[in-house]
Amino acid sequence: MQYERGGYDSKTDIYCPMYVGYGYCEKYSADDALTKPFIQCEYAHAMGNSMGGFKEYWELIRKYPKYQGGFIWDFVDQGLLVRNKEGREIFAYGGDFGRYPASDHNFNNNGIVRPDRKPNPHASEVRYYHQNIWTALTDTVRGEVEVYNENFFTDLSNVSLYWDLSENGTVVAEGLVPDLVVGPQQRVKVLLEGYRFMKPAEGRELTLRVAYREKMPSPLMPPGYDIARQQFVLVPYGFSDVLAATADAGENPLPVKKEEQLACLTLTAGKMAVTFNKSTGWVDYMDVEGRPMMEAGYSLRPDFWRAPTDNDYGAGIQRNMAPWKAPGMQLKKFEEAACAEGRQVVVHYELPDVKSRLVMTYTMLPEGRLVVNQHLIVDKNAKKMPGLPRFGMQMVMPGEYDIVEYYGRGPEENYSDRHSATFLGHYIQSVASQYWGYVRPQESGNHTDVRRWTVRNANGYGLTFYGPKPLECATLNYLTADLDDGMIKEDTQSHSGDLVPRPFSVVTIADRQMGLGCIDSWGAWPMEKYRIPYADQSYTFVVEPSR
Repeated sequence: MQYERGGYDSKTDIYCPMYVGYGYCEKYSADDALTKPFIQCEYAHAMGNSMGGFKEYWELIRKYPKYQGGFIWDFVDQGLLVRNKEGREIFAYGGDFGRYPASDHNFNNNGIVRPDRKPNPHASEVRYYHQNIWTALTDTVRGEVEVYNENFFTDLSNVSLYWDLSENGTVVAEGLVPDLVVGPQQRVKVLLEGYRFMKPAEGRELTLRVAYREKMPSPLMPPGYDIARQQFVLVPYGFSDVLAATADAGENPLPVKKEEQLACLTLTAGKMAVTFNKSTGWVDYMDVEGRPMMEAGYSLRPDFWRAPTDNDYGAGIQRNMAPWKAPGMQLKKFEEAACAEGRQVVVHYELPDVKSRLVMTYTMLPEGRLVVNQHLIVDKNAKKMPGLPRFGMQMVMPGEYDIVEYYGRGPEENYSDRHSATFLGHYIQSVASQYWGYVRPQESGNHTDVRRWTVRNANGYGLTFYGPKPLECATLNYLTADLDDGMIKEDTQSHSGDLVPRPFSVVTIADRQMGLGCIDSWGAWPMEKYRIPYADQSYTFVVEPSR
């Protein structure tokens, strides 16, 4: 018997509060004087692009026997399929029905699946932490793992163990352990049949994936369905000095060519030409072998904002972090000179709205690669300045570049506090598929731990981005402004079905963006470790032709 409003001291058999944070959960669970089982009657509010930090809840649940889980709010987005005035399908919500003026707007759309029962991207994270078979890597050379059957009553006689080894995301070996003898709550060491450790080529990453598959059908699951899976990095990726010349650059590459006019400056090397606007400092034009790589009217510019999620609106982030949405950038100095690596453009800005300075450094290497460094210097004496939603850059490519090919976490979108269920791999996807249609438009399409990100056309022409450490990247057919409902989301009454894709590809190459959070959608922020503080920030990435 349980009753949430009864608290701890009433006759309720369990203690079942709702929407309490991680610190409270751990404090209660670690206190031996408190003996009632702890189950949140509601937690992990799954509204919009959410479920960041679900991992931390389940680390506590598995750490403390007294903490026995909770009930996610909730299962399904509660929207109604209708057509808008243009005839496009949308999921209608409160406020869309004029004769019923009282509403909570899109508040009932807080499920792990959409109204049409298609799983939202965060459903994968829920599935991952709810799985009941876990693996520990015990011997990399021999291929030995420890299998933990977390089930209380079911053995693993109906489960086989599939494994594969991947080098930079491409499978190079695989095998199967057809039978597992692991009883409920048992841990058993298992040798992966056919496994042989192979050291990858220098700089390349080696990963091991294990997946547990049902041998015979069970309710809702066909034979071969993965009921649990994990990935391990055996040999980490070899990030390198991005200013080092590439192996195929040749011993004597042609020098970087400089062409200067009154309003612009162009640097050309290898297959690539980059043009700077001297009055703004931004890269306004880029081509590869004469093919334009940037949509006219757009520049490669710093990007400190994201379209607010439902959790962001609940926490007031659209107001608290508003200075970073479009901070004024006053050009103070534009410099260009030869350097040891090639030629370099250094641009200095003042950002008075956020009491900061920004230094952009662009280094064109002789083989035709542009190395970009963005360095933010904040005022250490400034008081009550907000953190950043994102620290990155954005550009717009013509619509023919409609394919993303990347080595990073996928295939679904993922974020710093929600990426356990998305594995490192080599993925090829359409730009059109990158935006997920949440009931209300918001931030979507991000990928973390990106080693390389390519935006190209069907013939392979385009641009590749990478850095000396993992990046966070996205490419959408929408500008951030298309997904941003402003200060008061209820004023817009927007729906993803209302959106009309732009005829170009919006590319975001970021150091990071803040996490999503999931404690609640009416005040809680993402965990501090997943935020970007008001502090000096710097990151570097390379832009080069994809072929």
